[in-house]
Amino acid sequence: MNDHFIEQGAVESTISQGQVIGEVGIFYESNRAVTLLAITPVTTWFLRRSAYHYGKGILKKRRISELKKLVACTALASLRPATLEKVADAATEEEFVKGTYIIRRGDVGRTFHIIKYGTVDITGFDGSVPSESDELLLECMSKGKYFGEKALQVNGAKQTFNAVAASDKVICLALEKRDFDRLIGRIPVESNFDELAEQSSPVLPLDPFMNLKLSELRKEMYLGSGTFGEVYLITSRRLGKMFALKQMRKDVIVERNEQRHIIREKEILQQCRSDFIVSLFRTFRDQKFVYLLLEVCLGRSLWSLLKYEQNFSDGRAKFYVGCLVEALDYLHMKEIVHRDIKLENLLLDERGYLKLTDFGFATIIKAGEKTWTFCGTPQYIAPEISRQEGHDVAVDFWSLGVLIFELLNGNCPFDAHSDDVIYQLTYAGIDAVPFPKSMNTSAIKLVKFLCEQNSNTRLGHFKNGVADVRNHQWFKDFDWSDLRNGNIQPEYVPNLKLDRRDHSGSSGAWSQNKSAKIELSGWDENF
Repeated sequence: MNDHFIEQGAVESTISQGQVIGEVGIFYESNRAVTLLAITPVTTWFLRRSAYHYGKGILKKRRISELKKLVACTALASLRPATLEKVADAATEEEFVKGTYIIRRGDVGRTFHIIKYGTVDITGFDGSVPSESDELLLECMSKGKYFGEKALQVNGAKQTFNAVAASDKVICLALEKRDFDRLIGRIPVESNFDELAEQSSPVLPLDPFMNLKLSELRKEMYLGSGTFGEVYLITSRRLGKMFALKQMRKDVIVERNEQRHIIREKEILQQCRSDFIVSLFRTFRDQKFVYLLLEVCLGRSLWSLLKYEQNFSDGRAKFYVGCLVEALDYLHMKEIVHRDIKLENLLLDERGYLKLTDFGFATIIKAGEKTWTFCGTPQYIAPEISRQEGHDVAVDFWSLGVLIFELLNGNCPFDAHSDDVIYQLTYAGIDAVPFPKSMNTSAIKLVKFLCEQNSNTRLGHFKNGVADVRNHQWFKDFDWSDLRNGNIQPEYVPNLKLDRRDHSGSSGAWSQNKSAKIELSGWDENF
């Protein structure tokens, strides 16, 4: 039983019993690339594309349903339905026989496990001097329980316990760290074994800031200002750490009716745990202000750096854009749209790596839905926002294209003396913008794909999402794995002693803005 492929009159290859042909046509709606000719009598089985996708949909719904039942009585049940669907898609089944170590104490955390079948023993130490004879059974976990999350929530953290298959067969749903970070991020501690194991662990607890008080913080210098207040560099002597404290006036927030936006900014930041996004550690409030205690990045903003250097080399721009792409991928997996991507909101940490900040315009937009809020910075606003046609995640990709152009050339492709003129330039489109001859051809193509007028055909908005940006020719030799692991050496590493002089202000005890009025309406009770 043999068939031949024939393409343009030539015999390309022969297939025989048991082989498969035509799978590309099922996966993707594409034309046949070859002709299949029977040279002997044959019997074939065939599967229509519609039947394949229907069956695939049934299996997906079954996986989602199983996952929801598994985690129904756990903290994971509070995840958004769309997020649970993505977890079900990303997780893989792993099977273990009795006595197999699923996790070993001391290993760097790489995988999160949910038990689908069987039982798992969690063993570790009770805080006394560790030795094999002191190891205790901390918990016997069964179907629906999960483990391994704590070491994933602190980069480079090591497991503080062993997880051993206790029944004859154990089946777990496994989620790799990268997918865990994007989809889940942080889970409240449920198991007692975490507390026992942590007593002998050198790893900091996930939330060492819970008992931190505002009165403990010492103001070191002024870092900048925003619509509702100021940002200060502060220190906690007890923790031996520096932070950025965003202090916002409650009276101004209420006067401008922005309470919902401030609450949403806090809630979105609390969901995020990424190496490429500024972390929120905790919040405070008093009679006049609400506060966000943030990760501090003293390596300057990309705006001040570009202003000083005028433009960046192709390789350096690619590194910064790569960091931003990782941040956007993380956010979009959580259905978060930033809506204010610009140089001022990109900060460098002490390593020279870029982090995205300022989530004042960020919102959650579910797949297939749109919102009509007019927001953003004019030079970076996608045309569908200014036209108020309804927008979604695609607006972040438009801003990304604008940013790439700016990093390589030192100026925005859409800029003018007034906002109205800027919007007219965006309507004219990226094809009306002159590109300098010095700009890399593949970078030009990427910018044009990202700044596509039609948001439905904009790069990043197809079914592969951010993966299409990563796979673009401009990133051909870029090592995304090295970027995520912090193994790329940036061309520019901040000199923090010098860069700190860029921030005005002076050291002194913590003090409050005396012009702020007392505001006691209670909208901030959850801060």
